[in-house]
Amino acid sequence: MRAPDLGAGAREKIAEIFADAFHGDLKAICADRERLARACAHMFVLGHFYAAVVDGEIAGVIACLRPEEHCVRYSRKELFRRLGLAGGLRASVGFKYLSKNPKYPPEVGLGAQTASIE
Repeated sequence: MRAPDLGAGAREKIAEIFADAFHGDLKAICADRERLARACAHMFVLGHFYAAVVDGEIAGVIACLRPEEHCVRYSRKELFRRLGLAGGLRASVGFKYLSKNPKYPPEVGLGAQTASIE
C-alpha cells in the first residue's frame, strides 16, 4: 500500500519503524528510540514509500525511487529542535549521507530504506 494512502499517523508510524530498524546504526545520534522517531518523522518523502500492512497495522516499509530522486529530505532546524545541538549536528551530518544518491543508469530503480517491525 502506498504510504500517502495510509492516512493520519502514517508518517509517525514509518518513523517508529525506521528508528527501531536502524537504532543500532543511529544510537550515536540519539539513544532514545522514541525521541529519534519524533525527530525523523518530518524527513520521509511519503510519495516514495510503500508499506506492508498486517491486521490494519504497518508492519514494514520500503522506499522505491528512481536514481535522481530522494526518499528523505531533512530539515536541519527540525533535527536541532528535536535532538539539541550535539544530536542535531550528528544527525545532520549522518542524514546528509542518506540524501546523496550514487550515480546509476536512468533505467535502474532503487529500493532503499527497507525496515520492518519484529
